[in-house]
Amino acid sequence: MKLCRFELIQDPGVSRSGIFFDHRVYETDGENAIGVHELGKVAFLAPIGRVGSIRRYSRTAETLYSLYGNPTTVLPSQSEVDVPPDALTLMPEVRVGAIIREVGDRIGREEAGGFILGLVPTIGLVSAELEAAERASGLPPSSSVDFPLAVGPLLTTPDELEGKRDGTEDARYRLDVALSVNGEEVAKTTWSMPVAFEELVVSASRHVWVEPGDMLLSPPVPLPPLDETRLARALRPSDTVSASVEELGAVVLRLV
Repeated sequence: MKLCRFELIQDPGVSRSGIFFDHRVYETDGENAIGVHELGKVAFLAPIGRVGSIRRYSRTAETLYSLYGNPTTVLPSQSEVDVPPDALTLMPEVRVGAIIREVGDRIGREEAGGFILGLVPTIGLVSAELEAAERASGLPPSSSVDFPLAVGPLLTTPDELEGKRDGTEDARYRLDVALSVNGEEVAKTTWSMPVAFEELVVSASRHVWVEPGDMLLSPPVPLPPLDETRLARALRPSDTVSASVEELGAVVLRLV
């Protein structure tokens, strides 16, 4: 099932929720269908109305660790981002986010999957210069990733990815991912996730509670730097960058 939040173009400012199916949006009141809308009549919002926290996960050969992100930076797909003049070399970063559905702490691996409401594609920005400076100082990523994060527009429930498990019974998926800039595909890979989403839930709940709306971001998809692709340069104002993740749809970020 693909869940969404949206506004009607003729009634802006009123948030609605529904299910995306067969190129239509079926509006619901939480239980029942109350309307059907064609795509041309809706504007998608971020699929989660309130993001409680963001954890950006990375995995080394020795450990799995996370860094907190700013939940106020979450934007819906198709959003415009004003690029700061000192951002210098900007690269896209593609991750998949798992949205927590209920409260829990010290969650065991065998029950962790039940805490995942759904998965969303995300695309953020990384400043190469700031990242290099942080690494040289032995610091974790902070200012280098302090940019808006485009999410959605669809929230895909885990049952739709059953056929994409990477040879195991947990939520470690193998998915095709493509990156495009200004409508031209510049990179593509088949991504075998280095960690299961259940493991992220266990990690996030080990010392604190997780709550509905918390977002756990997978390690980034390993895509080549843009200057090593046919684009042969970093992102710049007026670029539109999009990431398409198999089964989850495409997320778009516009730079201005």
